[in-house]
Amino acid sequence: MANPAYATANSILASARECNLDQASFRQLPGRRAQALATFTTGGVGNRGRLWLWEDLRDPHSSFADRHELGFLLMLGPPDMPVWLVVEDFDRTKRDSSFWVFEATLAAVIATLKNHHLLEFYIVSRPLTWLVGENHHGVLFASGEHAVAAFKQIAR
Repeated sequence: MANPAYATANSILASARECNLDQASFRQLPGRRAQALATFTTGGVGNRGRLWLWEDLRDPHSSFADRHELGFLLMLGPPDMPVWLVVEDFDRTKRDSSFWVFEATLAAVIATLKNHHLLEFYIVSRPLTWLVGENHHGVLFASGEHAVAAFKQIAR
């Protein structure tokens, strides 16, 4: 029987494998990488243990709650752009972080999320210049000039 402490991480990895993404295309990273999300919050590193970082995003930031198809996120960059996918530890089983972190291309992340049940997620640019995500209310949010500009185009 699989270790229930890894239920969220295992379900994300299974979703990626169902999309025919191998370890080289979609892989799990140490959870402490999620600490980089503090870059996008007004609380900075003080937010390390916080679950809902979207409540405290640094400007510029934007959000919308319209129905959406995740494919629009390809407006953020080319499909082969490397990004991090950070997902909430839904079962609250992790000791060192509230998040699971994965590395993949933008297209691989979008495919995996489309194939997975709803969960809170953040897609983060590797240079930490933008972040987009969706919360448990179905609200999409963005932080960083590039992501906010993309959201404005989508909202038109």
